[in-house]
Amino acid sequence: MKKTFGKTLVKILSVAVCSCAVLSMNSCHDPIFEKINEEVALEKLGINGDVMSFTRFGDYIYLSNGRVYYKTGKSSAKTGELNGQWDRATLPLTESNDGYEVPALTMYLASDSTTLYALTYMWKEDTSDGDQLVDEIHLFATTDKDPSDGTDWREVYLSSIITGTTSKDPYSAIRVIFDNQAYAESERKAYVNVYSKEKSAYTIYRLNGTETPTMVTEGYKLNGTATPDAITAETDMSTVCSTTTYSGTDFFANYHALASTANGIYYSTSATSSAYTSSANLSGSATLHFGKSFNNGTFTTHTSNDLGAGSILSIAPAANALLLGTSSGLGRVNISTDGTPESSSSDFSSNGDSIISEYVFKVFVLDPSKQEDTASNENGTDEYAASTIYGSIRGSSDTFSETGLYAYYPSRHKWNRDGTSDTSSGGN
Repeated sequence: MKKTFGKTLVKILSVAVCSCAVLSMNSCHDPIFEKINEEVALEKLGINGDVMSFTRFGDYIYLSNGRVYYKTGKSSAKTGELNGQWDRATLPLTESNDGYEVPALTMYLASDSTTLYALTYMWKEDTSDGDQLVDEIHLFATTDKDPSDGTDWREVYLSSIITGTTSKDPYSAIRVIFDNQAYAESERKAYVNVYSKEKSAYTIYRLNGTETPTMVTEGYKLNGTATPDAITAETDMSTVCSTTTYSGTDFFANYHALASTANGIYYSTSATSSAYTSSANLSGSATLHFGKSFNNGTFTTHTSNDLGAGSILSIAPAANALLLGTSSGLGRVNISTDGTPESSSSDFSSNGDSIISEYVFKVFVLDPSKQEDTASNENGTDEYAASTIYGSIRGSSDTFSETGLYAYYPSRHKWNRDGTSDTSSGGN
C-alpha cells in the first residue's frame, strides 16, 4: 500500500484525535444544565467522539467515530439489555502514516444488501500550525455479517474511475460514502462521492462490493420545491452526501437531513456548499420539507414549515413522529397516520428536550414501524443520537465526556449516554 503522497486535502474535526487535549479543558455549565444533570445522572459508560455514521448490516447496527462499533439489531425489549451492549469492530486499517503518531481513523460507514463499506483516513501533520491533515483516504468493503470474530476487510480500488485524464490519485479523490438508510435489507443501496475522470468533477457512483461502481445518471436531486431536479449525466452532484428511496425512486441531496417512509419524504436544506465534510462545518435550516405522491417528476403534496427547533441536521422517522437532530439538541415533530408532519415541533414526554444542549449531528431509530418517545416496550422503539460540540470547547456548556452517543430505551423512558461495557475506557 502506498504510504504518502504529500497532498493536503480538507481539514476536518477529529474528536478522537484531540480527546486528550479536550479532556484537559474546563467548560462553564449554566444553571439549567446543572439542574438537568441533577435530575438525570449521566451514565459513566458512553462512546465519545464525533459520530459520523449509523448503518444497518446483517443482524447488527454499526456506528463510526474514528473507530467502528457494533451491537445486535434486536431491540432492548427482546434482549432485556440497555447500556453497555456495543462492541468494537475490527478496523480495516490501523497503522500510522510513515510513523506519524495519529492512527488511521474510520470516519464513515455505509451498507447495501450484501456489503458493509468503510471510509478510512490516514493523517499527517501540518508543520506550519500543528493541525492534523488528511493525507490518504481508503475505501474498504466486507461481506462478513458476523463481526464478533473479526472482520475480513478488502480495499475497493477506484483507479479506473479516478485516474487517466485527471491529476487525482486513488488516495485523495474520495469525499464521502453514504447509503439510502433502508430498513429492509433487500432495498439497501450505498454510494460514494468521488472525483470522476469521465466528468472531470466530483460526482456520485453506486457501490458494488469490490467491483467497479456505476455512475448515478438517473433519479432526482432535491431542491426545496415540489419539482426536484431530474438527474442526468451532466447534473452537478459534487456536494451530494445523502440519499433515500421513496416510491421506487432514488432521491439525492446536498444535505444530511433526509429520510423517507412509505408515506412520504422528509428533508431540510443546508446552507453550506460543503455538506459532505464533518459535522464541525455543518450549518442548516429550521425548515422541514415534506413531499408526498411523486408523479411525473412532481410531488402532488409538498409542504415547507419552520419547526422552530433549530437547524435540522438529521432526521429519523418512526411510526408517530420524526426524531430530529438539531443545532439545539434533540427535537421531534409528530406525524399523522398518512405521514404528514405537524407545522411545529412537538414536546418530548421523556427528557429528550433537555438531555443534550449541543449539536446532534446524527439520529437513528431502530424500528421505524414502532412509536417514538413512548414508555411501551411493546409499541416503542430504541433510539440513538450523536451529540457533538460545534466550534470551541471553551464556549460550550458541554464537556467532551458528555458528548458522543446517547440512547433512548422505552423501558427506561429516558435518554442517557450509551456505550460498551469496558469500564477501563469509560465505555469507549
